[in-house]
Amino acid sequence: MTVITSVDEWSGFEPRYAVLLGEDLNPEAISDWLFRWSELEKSVWEGRAVRKRAKYRDANDAAAQREYNEYVEDVLGRADAAGQALIEKLLRVEGYEPAPEHRQMLRRLRDEADLYSESNASVNAELSRLEGEYARVIGSLSVTVGGEDITLREAERLLSEPDRDDRERVWRAVQERWHAERETLGALFLEIVRLRRTLATNVGLPDYRAYRWRELGRLDYSSSDCLALHDAIEAEIVPLALRLRERRRDRLGLITLRPWDLAVNTESGSPLNPFSDASELENGVARIFERLDPQLAELFGRMRPDHLDLPARRGKLPGSEEWLFPQTGLPYIHMNAVGTHKDVLGLLHESGHAFHDLLSSERQELFWNFGAPTEFEEFAAVSMEVLSGPHMERDRGGFYSPEDARRARAEHLESFLEYLPTVAMVDAFQHWVYAEASEDARPEDLDAKWEELHERFLPGTDWHALAAERAAGWRRNRHLYLFPLYYIEYAVAQLGAIQTWANMSGDRERALAGYREALAVGNTWPLPELFAVAGVRLPFEGEVVREAARLLTEYLGLDVTRGGRPT
Repeated sequence: MTVITSVDEWSGFEPRYAVLLGEDLNPEAISDWLFRWSELEKSVWEGRAVRKRAKYRDANDAAAQREYNEYVEDVLGRADAAGQALIEKLLRVEGYEPAPEHRQMLRRLRDEADLYSESNASVNAELSRLEGEYARVIGSLSVTVGGEDITLREAERLLSEPDRDDRERVWRAVQERWHAERETLGALFLEIVRLRRTLATNVGLPDYRAYRWRELGRLDYSSSDCLALHDAIEAEIVPLALRLRERRRDRLGLITLRPWDLAVNTESGSPLNPFSDASELENGVARIFERLDPQLAELFGRMRPDHLDLPARRGKLPGSEEWLFPQTGLPYIHMNAVGTHKDVLGLLHESGHAFHDLLSSERQELFWNFGAPTEFEEFAAVSMEVLSGPHMERDRGGFYSPEDARRARAEHLESFLEYLPTVAMVDAFQHWVYAEASEDARPEDLDAKWEELHERFLPGTDWHALAAERAAGWRRNRHLYLFPLYYIEYAVAQLGAIQTWANMSGDRERALAGYREALAVGNTWPLPELFAVAGVRLPFEGEVVREAARLLTEYLGLDVTRGGRPT
């Protein structure tokens, strides 16, 4: 349990904010002033990182949950208010010509200048409490399979087993467990949506989508660009995903593909088993980085003593996530590994986030220039999955025989085809929830919209007599509860990573160098320029999506007019 000291309480931070606010500020003094403010922000967010780690380790630890919530309310809420006063002070300075590394930061601050409202502090504190309640509910979920009580993440692994009847039993058991929380999760989400709308109302914005757009610093594309990307994915990727599901159905010898048939291997029937415990996962990924890039291997090595929490266990918050301890300068990775290839990709993904934080924090002096923008953060993570692909064989550092390595890579790229339509669906759902849905919408209204979007983006699976299970799917997406409108990033990242994959086949060293350099640039350049440093383009043009579809079609043998096996 984390113990709060006086240094960690607001009384320990407030005098430092007061000094910064009280100083006379002129253009010549800004650089030093920004540095001292940045160091203060690192201290504040280090305290959050410590408490977040305790909260994530055990969602049932009431003391850890309470300390995190109290810190958010007592420290972060007040730090936001103090920080807003400092932003206003900075923006009032006349004649200030920012250094190149500060220009993008000033651009963001000006865009966010009127986003703050003191009345939103209590709203954010209540949102944090409800998010903690969500974490408590889903962290306690388990299901009984074969007489054994297991986590839902562990049950998910069983959906790749070859026996279809067993898969169906597991799938139905998991759905029944989610159904038991259906009303609780529905009411919780609607209350969260109500509070998020209040955030926007309090600062005079028309809806929460407009608020969140600015909060996420989306300066280089619009909501209309996202809607256009949804259309491009529907036109270029959904037909390939449908062909992939048809091929899956044919290889399994089925008349129709049911929801419990989507994870099983179609070649040998047995799932990939890359490791038996989390230490094997950690060691294997370390070997991959050693073969891929010594610099990245050294960065990963810094995290290994105590900044990795990889194994699944009861009460641990589900999912995977990475965050930075900005004062100590080390990232932390939270996972729930159970022995699947998805876990291998998950650790590679979160390591990409970690490398972004490490490289940018070493290059960039100011706290606000670490990591981000969020779209590029996800590009860093997904590209690490792709860059590591050639090293999945045991004799190249990885986990598999040559045949299983080939299969693992094909399945990974197939997952892009499955996931891109899912991203478009979830993002479209959130655009509707926050910009179009009625304020008195009921859970069943959300169910109906989810079904409509499911039909649009995820055809090819037989949901006969399972309409209620399909309609309830939005309740099982933790991003909707914890990370609002943070989803299109994954489509941007995957479409960028596919370009990185193509670059690797041409000039491997140049592709790696561009990747590392773009990560080190951090948040100091506009999004299109960051992608250009990495040698890729933003995917809001249909041409980029079409080219990605072409590359995947060729590699996976997915001509929409005929079948074929991956090459």
